Amino acid sequence: MVPSRLAVFIAALLVLSTSPSFAAAPDDALALIGTYAQQMMSSTHAPGLSVAVTDRAHTIKIFSLGLADVQSHTPVIETTRFGIGSISKSMTATALLLARDRGVFDPSAPVTKYLPWFRVKSPYRPISGFDLLTHTSGLPDGGTGSSVYDVYALRNETVGYAPGEHWSYSNVGYETLGAILQTVEGTQYSDTLAKRIFQPLGMVDSSGIWTPETLATAATGYMYAYDDRPEPESYPLIAFPQTTFADPAGSVVSTAGDMAKYLRFILNAQLLSPESYKLLTTASVKNGKTEAGLTGFYDHYAFGLAQQTVDGHHLVGHTGGVSRNTSCFQADLDSGFAVIAMSNLGYVGPRPCAVVAYALKVLRAKSEGEPLPPVPAPADPLHVDGASAYAGTYRSQDGETLAFVAKNDHLRLENGAASETMSERGGDQFWVDDPRFAQYTMRFIRDKDKHVTQMAHGSKVYSTAAYVGPTQFTHPKEWDAYEGTYRDATSFAFGGEAHVLIVKDQLVLEDGTQLVPLGNGVFRVGTDDWSPERVTFSTIVNGVAQRAIFSAGPTLYRTFAQ
Repeated sequence: MVPSRLAVFIAALLVLSTSPSFAAAPDDALALIGTYAQQMMSSTHAPGLSVAVTDRAHTIKIFSLGLADVQSHTPVIETTRFGIGSISKSMTATALLLARDRGVFDPSAPVTKYLPWFRVKSPYRPISGFDLLTHTSGLPDGGTGSSVYDVYALRNETVGYAPGEHWSYSNVGYETLGAILQTVEGTQYSDTLAKRIFQPLGMVDSSGIWTPETLATAATGYMYAYDDRPEPESYPLIAFPQTTFADPAGSVVSTAGDMAKYLRFILNAQLLSPESYKLLTTASVKNGKTEAGLTGFYDHYAFGLAQQTVDGHHLVGHTGGVSRNTSCFQADLDSGFAVIAMSNLGYVGPRPCAVVAYALKVLRAKSEGEPLPPVPAPADPLHVDGASAYAGTYRSQDGETLAFVAKNDHLRLENGAASETMSERGGDQFWVDDPRFAQYTMRFIRDKDKHVTQMAHGSKVYSTAAYVGPTQFTHPKEWDAYEGTYRDATSFAFGGEAHVLIVKDQLVLEDGTQLVPLGNGVFRVGTDDWSPERVTFSTIVNGVAQRAIFSAGPTLYRTFAQ
């Protein structure tokens, strides 16, 4: 039986270890960072957290917090491995840049120079390595963990835009880069990383492949139970199953100490020629990727690294998530400090980026002789900015009434004698721990003047008295076959689920992302006409679709849960 969270955190162990070669550690600064890291681990309910702080010369500090495995009460220690997810992309890019320096890889050359069998439907110029490295290829996101198959299967996909015209994150793009790397190196991905990066940098406890052996000292990844709903923090944690895989988009496992060595490579421009180092760390494109809590983090993108300017400092970094490990790092190329944080809860979130950002802020202040910023007060997880905008009485077409009350920056659902506090999930979406509403978020809808006048829960829409607009909607009859819940039961590395709903006259995903019909059961995911993402509904049995096939990604299958 999994212990309660209270028991987990009572049992959690805190180990702070300092590199003996760094005798003059800024103890006051490190104490603040350690306090905030512990606070953030507890507030996000993560069982364990590993944080490495380094400058250009030394590992300044490694913070080992909490539990690597809840059931056995195994603590996180310096040699605990974590999956770093998409941070692996910068390693794939580095290995290709090393190939560039040896004259065996040209980023400007078309992919087919290295992969003659590569095909994708496109009326535009050929896709180059540069396009893939910067996420500007026009390929969909995709990725199933079977990387060479994913690349071969692109011949069934159509690019969304001319290469270089837009920025759209693509895991399958980096899987394609991995296939190129394997071709120019003549070795498997994990062997190439070991030879070209891990061994030269002294990263003795890192691997590019997940196997029982490489995971023997790894933290157990955890997820919330009942993952058919929006990760309710009130539910217990369960261990996430692991599987063997290697993927150039995100399969590296490493320790805090090894990752500190990797961050020093980035800080010190090691291994690469000056030209290749510039490609790795200097943004080539501006993009539109945003993530909750990561304001500005992905403003610009270079080769496998995001670039951001903070207080006039040039920062590069990346986030990662795989098999319920999530990570975040940034390197300040001006001040010469870098920090990585790795956790064993979640996939997309909760990211430990707040720890990284605060640590760098403290280190910059310390090095410049400025007052150290205090540890931020613990965040109220139920705080809602502008809570009053959502308050009011909402009524559905069948006469059901829901009342929302704003008080002290909280939003509450008043439901007869019960009163439930809402948990904000971003984008005008909230979740409430009530069995009747738990499977979906409550998504508030704004009118043309940005006033909240409606709320959608699943396919059901509630309106306030201020709502002005149609109350009856029609949709193509064939959409009835597509509505439902679809799951991927085979990809344990990345997982997958989609709730498809008909809301008013739109077919949408549960977060409100619109599915735009293109004909024959094919829909574009999102309203941008250049979006490369597609979903195809197929295998109609008794008038109901049994499969939802996302472009270059896993096939999801209908479940009984609706």
